[in-house]
Amino acid sequence: MNHHRFVSAFRALIKKRCAIFPFLFLVCLAQSAFSQNRTNPPKRGRTVVLESVRNIIDDGKELILTAPRGLQVDEDGALYFAEGPYVYKYVNGRQALRVGKEGQGPGECRAVYSFALHAGQFYIQAVQPPKMMRFSSNGTFVKDWPIEPGKRFWQMFSNKDDLFGLIDEMFSHPERIVLEGIVDSEFSLNRISPDSTRITRIIDIPMRHSVKKRTWQREGMLDFAVYGSHVFALHSDTYRIDRIDLKTGRIDKRISRKFSPTKDEYDIIHLCFFNDRLWVFTSEGLSKGPDRLIDVYDIEGNLIDAFYLHFPNPDLNYWIASSVISRDGILAVVQEDKTEGYLSIGQYRIR
Repeated sequence: MNHHRFVSAFRALIKKRCAIFPFLFLVCLAQSAFSQNRTNPPKRGRTVVLESVRNIIDDGKELILTAPRGLQVDEDGALYFAEGPYVYKYVNGRQALRVGKEGQGPGECRAVYSFALHAGQFYIQAVQPPKMMRFSSNGTFVKDWPIEPGKRFWQMFSNKDDLFGLIDEMFSHPERIVLEGIVDSEFSLNRISPDSTRITRIIDIPMRHSVKKRTWQREGMLDFAVYGSHVFALHSDTYRIDRIDLKTGRIDKRISRKFSPTKDEYDIIHLCFFNDRLWVFTSEGLSKGPDRLIDVYDIEGNLIDAFYLHFPNPDLNYWIASSVISRDGILAVVQEDKTEGYLSIGQYRIR
């Protein structure tokens, strides 16, 4: 009798487990995997025209443009960028502020590597000498402190609550630098304390590098666009964007779609936000002009619009990867004269 009861109970347990195990497997799978938004290729045809507003030019005195970078805008539409040892602020096309000095003393450097606006202050990373400098909103020097050359931030950004920086971890692995060919590495995304004494690693972002004779270059496009508690990361040569939760350090969504690659170009050139919309600048254009197909997503990764963005001057090379959009719809982009090679920063109204 006891034997029969044991067998019946065992069979009942097996039946329950057979029903429970698939359920648990599906629950674990759902918890471990991020959601993916695979969208269909957008309908093409509509063209959005850029209307020239002004150009910020090299005057040989107050501004000399050789390699302007790190274009940013604040909530009031002021434009910021780095050039040489300075960070500039322009309002309505006029220079309102020049932050930093040339030299090697306190508050001085020979070249700005990256910068960010955070909590009403400028955080400027110098490459010569390697250090971090902090300035007030009016450009007054506050303090600086040295940083390890191998721990410099390739890019810094702020979401108002925290300051973040990306580090190319190839510098931290000398054994990778001596290799030849394609090497798998990563960029680490870090939270930076206000005095930069604490750098907290959030997540590693994979990136393939081509290494030759102790030099390396990325095998994919690398770009980031921050909105609130998320950063959208592009780290591939294909059409793939990961949304990273800055609080948990996890990828919680991936955006991808079929894309016909353009010869010698990555699928995606640039990411940036226009208010609460993510603009994805693709390599697809019209004929041989500078126009580019723009895919527009909401914060949840849903494709909501697509159009060709028309850059108006065929005599200019537009550095689309160095562009930013203000809240009132002014796009700023570094541009190069095809004939003379002169650089300027064009500001265009999106119509």
